Amino acid sequence: MTLKDERELLSSLIFEPSTIKYLDVDKKWFIGTKHKELLNVLQIISGDYENLDQLLVVIREYNPATTITDEWLEDLEGEVVTSAFTEKYIQNIKVEFLKAEVIRLSDKYAAFPTPYALNKLGNALDDLRKAESIKDDGTISDSLTEIIDRFTNDPEPGITTYKSVDSILGGGLKSGVLLTIGARPSMGKTTFGVNMACQAMQYNDNLVIDYFSLEMSKLQMLDKFVACLTEINSYKIKNSKTSTTDKEKEKILSEVEYLRKQEIRVHDKVFSIDGICRMIRKRRTEAKNKPYIAFIDYLGLIDYTNKSMPKQAQISEITRMLKMLTNELEIPIVLFSQLNREAKNRQDKIPVLSDLRDSGSIEQDSNAVFFIHRDNLAEVKTKVIVAKNREGNVASLNFNFYGNRDTFSEEF
Repeated sequence: MTLKDERELLSSLIFEPSTIKYLDVDKKWFIGTKHKELLNVLQIISGDYENLDQLLVVIREYNPATTITDEWLEDLEGEVVTSAFTEKYIQNIKVEFLKAEVIRLSDKYAAFPTPYALNKLGNALDDLRKAESIKDDGTISDSLTEIIDRFTNDPEPGITTYKSVDSILGGGLKSGVLLTIGARPSMGKTTFGVNMACQAMQYNDNLVIDYFSLEMSKLQMLDKFVACLTEINSYKIKNSKTSTTDKEKEKILSEVEYLRKQEIRVHDKVFSIDGICRMIRKRRTEAKNKPYIAFIDYLGLIDYTNKSMPKQAQISEITRMLKMLTNELEIPIVLFSQLNREAKNRQDKIPVLSDLRDSGSIEQDSNAVFFIHRDNLAEVKTKVIVAKNREGNVASLNFNFYGNRDTFSEEF
């Protein structure tokens, strides 16, 4: 099919040469030697020629040894393929090229299994998935129909967690939302994430969850999940052989089996933004029509490919990639972030948006920004401050934090 697609694309370009200026197509994707050569010339001259004779003259100027003839060009022109399918031809050609590239890099990795080779293969797989996805041409009719449908249909529900969080976000965590949750150390941001995930599991059927833990091990995270679900002191869970009663053991075993049945994965070995995005795309694809959400804990520990870039620029690129991913895959992502140390030294220690560490892009790319705050670390009463909210109003939500059993509960 590839050679046929190449020929039909070139035929449409000869029929309407000016369209070459607006197309994203690369000659390296092509198999046919003549096809590559013709596309290259058309791109160089931006499709600016009067007739096939003039086009052939230009081709021969660039390559005196060309095998392209006037008869071959006339045959191509005579096919008169409509330009309506130009983008589809390009997509087919690119997909076939990337499939071959994945096979080549797979063979290379099998022969030399280095981290660099694995990263190259992973990037190629990401490129292939993107190329295979249907592009949005910017038409608005379907979206306008959705607006009209709101008169008769209930709004699409988001992924629900805490009632107060669902309400302030206009119905839960919806597709395309990047929620950033910031806090100073020891405020319990990881615990809050675990509690949100547990709430989500309980209130959303068939939910698929990925939890990326860049600071704590998988076992440490699962201890937190079990403590949250059982409301048993986390010390007892870590020392259950000697510290738990029979009733507590029964409860722990019950929640362990509950977790085993859930479609949740905890990733403690994925540290790069490329690896995180790759895993989210893979899992989202596997989830099909099931609801999906990802938690990433936390931003400052994510590795960026180009480490020579300033840290602020790296953070900006990471948040941009995550925001684009929420839109591309139509999913919510919850991202955790530390705050600047300056926030601790202020007389008024209530966090503000400028306290987000390393980059103002966190604020720009996030649909909503929450801060977890207590005036005193030993206090139970905790404020979840909604400092930015494209989905609704800003507010201050009341929670109680029980650190010994890794639990946040709403206070109404």
